[in-house]
Amino acid sequence: RRPQAICAVAMITLTGAGAAQQPSATRVDSTVSRLVSTREAVAGLALLGGAFLIDGSVRAELQEVRSSTSDDFARVGNSIGHPKYFVPFIAGTYLLGRVSGHRAIASAGLEMGVAVAISGVTSAIIKEVVGRPRPFQSGDPNVFKPFSGNTSFPSGHTTVAFAMAASLASHTDKLWIKSALFATAGLTGYARMNDDKHWLSDVLAAAAVGSISSRLTSRITRSRRVGLSPTGLGLTLTF
Repeated sequence: RRPQAICAVAMITLTGAGAAQQPSATRVDSTVSRLVSTREAVAGLALLGGAFLIDGSVRAELQEVRSSTSDDFARVGNSIGHPKYFVPFIAGTYLLGRVSGHRAIASAGLEMGVAVAISGVTSAIIKEVVGRPRPFQSGDPNVFKPFSGNTSFPSGHTTVAFAMAASLASHTDKLWIKSALFATAGLTGYARMNDDKHWLSDVLAAAAVGSISSRLTSRITRSRRVGLSPTGLGLTLTF
């Protein structure tokens, strides 16, 4: 029996000479249909709830110990989540893979780009709905003004950093590489708090948005089935 996990089949015809034959649906294991497990959801919500409680004290502590050295580290972390740097990196990774013939590298670049786009749109929507002022604007972590134009929650820079880190981490089995990638993304979160641009909970929420966006992207890109014929291009997406 075909599983309910298969939710879409799209056929794209590029020429009018004929219709592409619809590929058969692919069976998907229902045990991998969820992007976030119950355990992950509970742990994540607990961490986020705890962060809301200590946002003020964490901000006060970080600003008290802020120095030229922490600012130097912050500059590195901020660059990771800035379009000036991550856009060329993503594009370069994809092009390198295509030119060199290494499909894995091209796939990593493609997944990073899509994950960043999905996480960016998601983050922007949440920012607008929540309307939380940045720490330097209000000094009060408990202020929320929906649709006010305030954009603290979640951190956009951190969202991008974790979307990229999670995408790259999914392409390796080496624990030290995964750890290095997420530590680098964590540096971006630290940078945003050091610069008094975001609360701790902003950063944790951003890490979740970025990571989940990467999982969704991986689910989409790795489940696609493309068939090319003289008359058209068939594309199947399974979820």
